[in-house]
Amino acid sequence: FCAALLGTAAQTHLPVRLLANTEIDGIPAESRTGSGPDHLIRLLHMLAALPDLISCQFIRLLRRFLAQNQNTPVIVISPFVSDELLRIAAAESRITVLSLKPLRDMKYPANIRHITLQSERKSIS
Repeated sequence: FCAALLGTAAQTHLPVRLLANTEIDGIPAESRTGSGPDHLIRLLHMLAALPDLISCQFIRLLRRFLAQNQNTPVIVISPFVSDELLRIAAAESRITVLSLKPLRDMKYPANIRHITLQSERKSIS
């Protein structure tokens, strides 16, 4: 899903940056901002290299990014949507949260959504 969003950004020459709360070879997983096909290739390599180890709290990473980038829209893609992330996103309309797991049955602002990546097959009996 992330790769598809990055591909769309590259096609439209929209500058993007990829950040994850992990490290690649001991270096924080944070790219520079860029656009176009060459930047997309670097981001896709980075995305493929992301380990499933957490090196810092995501909320801390997000707060730091928001403080340093006052007018930048942010898309958070995660299977782990905490209450704190939901509070931050509800207060910050420039953040879009795309949860890969269903959210609790509550009303959420339009910038907080559950995304289904595959449809379930219904057995025909």
